[in-house]
Amino acid sequence: MLLSQNLLIMQKTLLLTLFVLSSLSACFAQDSHTRGMFSIGIERSFITHDYDSYLMSDLFKNGIGGSIKMDLPVYPNIYFTVAGGFSTFQATDQIKAYVNQIPLYQHPTSESFEQVKIGLKCYTVKGLFIELQAGGVFRSDKTVEFMVRSRVSAVYSAGIGYLFHNGIELGARYEVWKLNGSVGQMDQVGIRLAYAIKFPHH
Repeated sequence: MLLSQNLLIMQKTLLLTLFVLSSLSACFAQDSHTRGMFSIGIERSFITHDYDSYLMSDLFKNGIGGSIKMDLPVYPNIYFTVAGGFSTFQATDQIKAYVNQIPLYQHPTSESFEQVKIGLKCYTVKGLFIELQAGGVFRSDKTVEFMVRSRVSAVYSAGIGYLFHNGIELGARYEVWKLNGSVGQMDQVGIRLAYAIKFPHH
């Protein structure tokens, strides 16, 4: 079981590495994107894994949130990104039922997280880009999960998207949250629909 999981992780890592390397090689062959941008967007999260080892159940349904992002050019077609946002997840029906059975120690049936991330964005073909991000996830005092050991966790993601001429940006990413608690890790696919405003020319 452990061997098969490690092989799967290695396969995913290899495929991601090949994708990033091939995309980076295309960055230098396209028309230059050199203006910084600011964007604000809405996000939808589709959880693929968040199994809780203490409650023996998945904790959350899919989430919704929002984010702001600043893209700063560091090289033609390559940007340094700084982003902040929030997400709210509803607990699964099983967890809600479990929480309602504990009147002396009530927990909420939804949970909100704040994120701060930095990363690199690379344009490959016209408005098409790839993006790598890493940062921190912060949670409130009251949590759906019972076995929380820390309010701060790590997050990293890899994604792809497209910036249209009218400023609309559509992106998708695979994101992993290394939660410090009995969950251990929460994986999700995130979709971001945003509007970007380019900085004026110098």
